[in-house]
Amino acid sequence: MSSKAVNRRFVHTREIKTQAFARDDGLWDLEASLIDTKAKDFPLASGVRPAGDAIHHMFLLVTIDDRFNIVAAQARTESMPYPGYCNRIEPEYQKLVGLNLLNGFRSDVKRLFSGVLGCSHLTELCSVLPTVAIRSEEHTSELQSHLNLVCRLLLEK
Repeated sequence: MSSKAVNRRFVHTREIKTQAFARDDGLWDLEASLIDTKAKDFPLASGVRPAGDAIHHMFLLVTIDDRFNIVAAQARTESMPYPGYCNRIEPEYQKLVGLNLLNGFRSDVKRLFSGVLGCSHLTELCSVLPTVAIRSEEHTSELQSHLNLVCRLLLEK
C-alpha cells in the first residue's frame, strides 16, 4: 500500500469461501467456492454479463477420511463465461479421489490439472483444501498425533 492517498476505482471482486463439515459417518466434507464479479457490464462471447452478476461461480466438494485421504470429489460450475465449454472439465476433478491432503497434494494437483488438463479456477480452489482441513478445529482436535502435528507445521510454512 502506498503512504500517499491515490484515487482508485473498483473493478473486480474474487470471493473464495471455504467451509468444513463433520459428517455423522466419521468423514469430513470440505467445500470451497469461488465467485468473480465485475463492477461494470462485462462483454463476453456469450453476451454481456451485467455488473455485479457472477462471471464465474464454481464449487468444489471433497470428502476426506480421518487420515486426510480424499474419498469423494465433485466439481460444479453455476456461472461461467462460456457455457457448454467451461463446465465440461468438471468430471476431471474426480481424479482428486485417492490423493492425500497432507502428502504431496499441491504437486499432485499441478500434475493432474495444469494447463488444458483442468480449470484454473477449480484448481485454485484445490490449493486451499489442505489448509481448510487443518484449520477445521474439530477435525484437528481429533487428530493430535505427532505425525499430523508435523504435517500441519510443514503446511503452514
